[in-house]
Amino acid sequence: MSRDDAARDQAGPVLARFTLGQRMRGHREGHALAVEEAAGALRMPASDVLHLERGGAPVRLRTVIELCDLYGVHDHHERITLLELARKGNTSGWWAQYTAAIPKWGEPFIAWEQSAQAIRSLEVQFVHPLLQTPDYARSHIRLGGRALTGGDAERRLSMRLELRLRRQDILHGADPPHLWVMADEASLRRPLGSRSAMFRQLEHLREMCELPHVTLQIIPFSRGGHAGCGGAFTLLSLPRRRWGSDGGRADVVYCEQLTTAHYIDDADDVERYRHVHNLLAVRDAQPPSRTPSLLREFSLDL
Repeated sequence: MSRDDAARDQAGPVLARFTLGQRMRGHREGHALAVEEAAGALRMPASDVLHLERGGAPVRLRTVIELCDLYGVHDHHERITLLELARKGNTSGWWAQYTAAIPKWGEPFIAWEQSAQAIRSLEVQFVHPLLQTPDYARSHIRLGGRALTGGDAERRLSMRLELRLRRQDILHGADPPHLWVMADEASLRRPLGSRSAMFRQLEHLREMCELPHVTLQIIPFSRGGHAGCGGAFTLLSLPRRRWGSDGGRADVVYCEQLTTAHYIDDADDVERYRHVHNLLAVRDAQPPSRTPSLLREFSLDL
């Protein structure tokens, strides 16, 4: 099985819903219908159409068929494709067993991450989650504060830690994604956990840099201000679309906040984030070849 097919299979329902939503929105706009007009024609709330287009919930097959009729989608292959996506949207990804450890707004991100062919990010406070050691990850998760209080705090901490470490498996498979991280020096200088735990974390990063599909560049304090002034973000690029006719890629930018997250898929906005990442790589950050020696310097300063 190719990575394209395997990635889709492991991406689970969220990715299928997202893809279905994008395609249905395209058909609606191509038919020059507003959300309210489409909803009114089917006698359903406008919010239901919005949820479908944003990939926020499963959708009945009957609803997809009715919308296809309304939007003038008569191509047999396209209708079958949309129905396949709808069916896929009612299945569960491997992370379903960790539902209690995933905020509702975080599930789409895991689906995208687990199916991505390339993951580009800017980290300004902490080590990238896919590169964290268990000890560092445990300390990072504990910063969740209120969410990890109460009698079952340790159980929930263990579940979140297990989920985070399992997410890292994508870097050790037969056909891993390219992880390209821009790390502000502060994210690697900020100690989490004990001195020995931080030392092991920095050594782990040096080891991960030896993998051909992992690129870590450090933005030094000496650079001063840099192109990533808007804060941390992750840009995920999916493999070629299994359910697409254009053979292109679907990219999304993920920006996490304290109690929610923003998903940005507008092509112009995504391109702006990609441009910022490129600027960081060629202008602001040290070249990847310098990363191991810089990490060693940070270790000596502990």
